[in-house]
Amino acid sequence: MNVYQDIDKFKKPFDEFITKLRETNDSSYDFRKDETKLQLVMLVGEQLGSECLDDMYNIYEHGIGGGYHGFIYYTETSDFFDNNQELIVDYLTDLAQDCYGKDETMFTVFGKESLTMAHFKNNCAWAIGEEISRYICDMDSDDFEELLANYDIATPEDDVEEEIDDSDERDEQERQWRTDRKEDDERDEYKLQSDYK
Repeated sequence: MNVYQDIDKFKKPFDEFITKLRETNDSSYDFRKDETKLQLVMLVGEQLGSECLDDMYNIYEHGIGGGYHGFIYYTETSDFFDNNQELIVDYLTDLAQDCYGKDETMFTVFGKESLTMAHFKNNCAWAIGEEISRYICDMDSDDFEELLANYDIATPEDDVEEEIDDSDERDEQERQWRTDRKEDDERDEYKLQSDYK
């Protein structure tokens, strides 16, 4: 099972993950296995804003052209590109070469139909948004839980155990309430019968 199939389970931990990445994002921090990709996950998550995992899911399903916060206007996508140019160029160049051969560059793949520089930057920002959404949604659930654990974020199973504990407590409270209510009803019925004798 992957994150895409378990999307609701991972919403809260993913928000915590983005927050943790943002808090630890300094030049001396080791982003562990895949530094560039994790930095891009953080940047795309921040660009999308709240409920970014829902947006990533929708981008994964329908593409980014539907209009998602931070990826709608050329001013937003141009700023996103300009602020993260080195990471984006490195990642998209590698992607272009992996998909189309060593002779390709990000410009030949993502700039073919660009009429202006703003259009080109928009295409690159959208490509990153879609690639990172695909990366997160295709990730195996176990790998995603491991990634969260590496950043000391509670796994969804921990939350489920807490909910089970809370549910046992609620069940006990409900039983007590029903018992008290039954005793009250019996008293009221006895009183009512006594009044009519």
